[in-house]
Amino acid sequence: MVVNCFYDECTDYADIIYIPEFDYNINEIQNQFFRWMFDKQNDHKYWLIADGEKVACRYGTCAFVEWVNENLLSKSAEKAYMIEENATEWNDENISLFF
Repeated sequence: MVVNCFYDECTDYADIIYIPEFDYNINEIQNQFFRWMFDKQNDHKYWLIADGEKVACRYGTCAFVEWVNENLLSKSAEKAYMIEENATEWNDENISLFF
């Protein structure tokens, strides 16, 4: 499945990723990713730390692809990957996610 990934409701450019077909709901996968990303119990590399506190996350599409591969496709030979970053053209028939 090819997915267009947009940020902050901006549709001037998109990151385009490939995720292998398996039994999942892409919106639920995105919600699981968000729950993981913003859970302060998780010590991942995307946290911005201020005064010793986790205050925000700085991440991009690569973080989502990495999470999908590590959590959903860890036993699969086929992995998700980036097709194109900051694309100015994409197929509107692809599923779109907003981050």
